[in-house]
Order: sequence, then C-alpha cells, then structure tokens
Amino acid sequence: MSAAPLPRIIEPLKLVEQRVTLSGDIDLKQLVRLNELATASEGVARVELVFGKDNEGISVLTGKLEAGVVMQCQRCLEPVPVIVDSELKFGIVKNDRAAALLPRYYDPLLLEDFELDLWGLVEEEIILNLPIVASHSNGLCTIDAQYRTNPDAEKTNPFAALEKLKDSKL
Repeated sequence: MSAAPLPRIIEPLKLVEQRVTLSGDIDLKQLVRLNELATASEGVARVELVFGKDNEGISVLTGKLEAGVVMQCQRCLEPVPVIVDSELKFGIVKNDRAAALLPRYYDPLLLEDFELDLWGLVEEEIILNLPIVASHSNGLCTIDAQYRTNPDAEKTNPFAALEKLKDSKL
C-alpha cells in the first residue's frame, strides 16, 4: 500500500461507477473518537478500498484495514498494543429497505447524501474491532491473572454454627 494520505470526504457512488481503488494512510491522531479509547495516538491506519459492483449489480465497497492502537491493559494498567486487521465488505444503499435486502455477507453502508466521511468510516471500523477489555496475553501481564487456591487452607463448614444450635435445647 502507498503512504499517501486518503481523502477525508468522497463521493462513493461516483467511485463505484468508475471502479476506483483507493489506498493510503490516515494519521491516527486525526481520529478523535479513537483517541478517547487509546492511550497513544501514534501511527497510521493503512487502508485499501475497492469500489465497484458485484455479480448481482450491488454497489459495493470492499477492502482491507490495518492499524496498531495502544490501549490500557485492564489487569496491570500498562500500555498494551492492539493490532486491528479487518476485511471490509459494505453494500452501498440509500435507505433502510435496501439495507434489509442486502445479502448477509455485506454490511450496509447507508448514504444519507452523495458524500461520505471516509475517515469516519475507517475510525468506526477500527473502534468496532477493538477488544471490549484490553489486556496482555497470558504470561505477558505484570499481574498474575490465574485464580489460585491455597491447598493448605483449612476448610470450614459454613453450617457449623447451625450444628451448635441443633444440639442446644432452648
């Protein structure tokens, strides 16, 4: 993929008719909502997008998205790198009725007018692919996440107090 920046606003239907392929980078510092979730906003999102029509005549936007985001590990509170590697498969539609008719292998991309905020679409896709709870892999976290019991601990009967009441007469 090239290192050229992607345009922010595009006209997807025009690009579909021209069967355009866009590839380039988006600086992660420019993605405001993503920066609220990440601890570091360095690096780029590498994107390759192909506009066209499939065999059924559906206007589609397909492609690949790669980005590296640094989040906070929820066990040890240290930075943890998260790699987002996503395949994009959108069916471009103009209303909800057309979205309901799309085959299941396409996500609907609802166009409210002729333009689309491409950076917003990429940002949304990155956010959707982030883990709900970021954490290091097992063995890499500074906090031991394994639950352990002490085998030497004396087991107490929670009903021992009731046993005493049973034996005593009131």
